[in-house]
Amino acid sequence: MNLKKILLAFLIVLIPITGELKINLGVRIDFVLALLGAVLFLFLFVKKLIRGEKLFEANYDYLLFIFLVVATFSSIMSYYLKPEIILHETWLNFPFFRSLSRLALLFSFFFFFLFLKELIKEKKEYLFALKTHFTVSTIVCILGLISWILAYIYSIFNFSISNSILENFILIDHSVYTVRITSIMAEPLILGLYLMTSWPILISLLNSKTEEFDKKQLKFMILIQTFTLILTFSRSAWLAILIISLIVLFRAIKKINVNLLKIGLIFTLFFLLLASPIIKTHVFDSFDYSTDKSWSTKARLYTIKYALEAFRQHPIFGIGYENYPFYASKKYHPWITGKETYVDFPEVNNYPIRLLAEFGIVGFLIVFSIYLTIMRLLIRVVKFSKDNLISSISLGILLGYLGLSIQSLFYSTITYAFIWFFAALIFGLFDLTSFKNSEGVSVKNGESTK
Repeated sequence: MNLKKILLAFLIVLIPITGELKINLGVRIDFVLALLGAVLFLFLFVKKLIRGEKLFEANYDYLLFIFLVVATFSSIMSYYLKPEIILHETWLNFPFFRSLSRLALLFSFFFFFLFLKELIKEKKEYLFALKTHFTVSTIVCILGLISWILAYIYSIFNFSISNSILENFILIDHSVYTVRITSIMAEPLILGLYLMTSWPILISLLNSKTEEFDKKQLKFMILIQTFTLILTFSRSAWLAILIISLIVLFRAIKKINVNLLKIGLIFTLFFLLLASPIIKTHVFDSFDYSTDKSWSTKARLYTIKYALEAFRQHPIFGIGYENYPFYASKKYHPWITGKETYVDFPEVNNYPIRLLAEFGIVGFLIVFSIYLTIMRLLIRVVKFSKDNLISSISLGILLGYLGLSIQSLFYSTITYAFIWFFAALIFGLFDLTSFKNSEGVSVKNGESTK
């Protein structure tokens, strides 16, 4: 194993140990990872300058950079929103400075993404990254499943899980009186987001004709990750699973693909049978405002309500990156936060609406153009690539991208390392792909060449 693969494996192992961990390590590893990526990219940047190479290799890299520039401008403009945004007692809680500090982290993640892309430029390295990611994500699931099983054993014998290590891997959802898997993540929803970067690709690869991946291993990983996704009891993850399974089923029927048909049918039925007894309690009852079970839904609706209000007041460039908590902190009823003000109230639980609130219509349109570019290119690779392996991977990534898009309607964050790793997988795939489209035009690096 060469140095590049060792570094790649090291980063992939660290990626899920990110975000707001339930286990307090005393440091946000995702922040450290982002800064590490930025430093490593700095050395790469100097190397590119010496060689006279371009910093960005494709149009979509420029789009991402333009979005960051717009985000920066939006955050600078937020300095003038003082009458509407609450000022707090410390300089770090001053909206302008907090916004810029979070923006610096966002830039670090962007450089982390560019560095990852450099590591997976070659097909062998790209496949190594995928295999490592599948292994790590499955281990994360196994840790969660073991804790879930132990939690139920504890409950049978009336043992308390409080102050035990199990507390760090599970969540007791008192609205449905059940144990939800979190594994090493802060909450089940984040675990669901993370698994959307691997589970759909595994399913797609199972139907590929390539021998690069062991089919028995794929089946084992799919089984483990499917159980984990369902046992997160995350409504957005469930919705993503169901829609992806239905797409796979429809694609199988359309192409009369027996193997794919089996996969789609099994997972659709498996999901419906397993989830159906608790769908009413966990999903439909959450919209019954006469019960306490609707707390989460009402809180999410409040975040959306005040985000749209912020957009109406500042439609062009928004209120600035990460400034929503300041904007809305005094607008919430104490029953939501448990206190009169809460600066760190969660983000708007709908990413498109959060974009409108914090970046305005300009930032929203840039991100939407990036979204459409990615979707268009992925569909093209699936449709026209002559490499069965690449086509299968791209289909899986497309399904995962769709799953993340569905979940983004219920949760919003771009400061998780696995989101930027998935972006590297997407754009790295484009860099690897060379094919002719329906017009006979050669496509490489996401661009058409005559």
